[in-house]
Amino acid sequence: ISPYYKQVTIERTFGAFETNPAREYLTLKVAGNVAALQITNWRLESAVSGRGGDIGKGVAIFTPNELGFEGPIVAHSGDEIIVTTGRSPLGTSFRENICMDYLTQFQEFTPSPASTCPSPQEEADRYYPNYTLDNTCYTYLGTLTQCRIALIPPDDISQNCRELIQTRLTYSGCVEAHRSEPSFTSKTWRVYLGHGTELWKDKREVIKLLDAQGKLVHAISI
Repeated sequence: ISPYYKQVTIERTFGAFETNPAREYLTLKVAGNVAALQITNWRLESAVSGRGGDIGKGVAIFTPNELGFEGPIVAHSGDEIIVTTGRSPLGTSFRENICMDYLTQFQEFTPSPASTCPSPQEEADRYYPNYTLDNTCYTYLGTLTQCRIALIPPDDISQNCRELIQTRLTYSGCVEAHRSEPSFTSKTWRVYLGHGTELWKDKREVIKLLDAQGKLVHAISI
């Protein structure tokens, strides 16, 4: 038995009948009395087949130009950890943040992250306070879908409006603007085991969570 026994528990499994490893996942829950817990090098393993995957490194804030700088994954009290059998659409494991839904425009995530990024109008007021953008721009911003990049802005908008759309209403622009805010990161990690095929049986399966020394943290039957 691990000294971390039941400090992290396997809550639910999803996609047991899926053959696509990108849609097969389970969730871990960190107990409410845990300050910080490094889970890199922990392992999820089937007690039936012996197959499994190791939890690797990740990034606390995903930015495309910082890939390759992953560090140990540290979970905190009350965190949820979504562990997907397949490969990450971003190339790494990561903690969710309020800008994540921008990335769903071009990548598929299972399950989809929540839409929490600021609205186009909120970002306009941040960079151009006191209504310094023209009415044509504000009218156009009102037609945009939250957390979506406008790929082809109209020709009749001002240069300031175009600059706002192309540099600020994007994932990178959102991260730059909000990464220092206390509410920027969420309580959810996305961890990917990197397998090309499914791991878990759809019935009569026992999944174990093991710490870095191979000791039992938790187990669940499905």
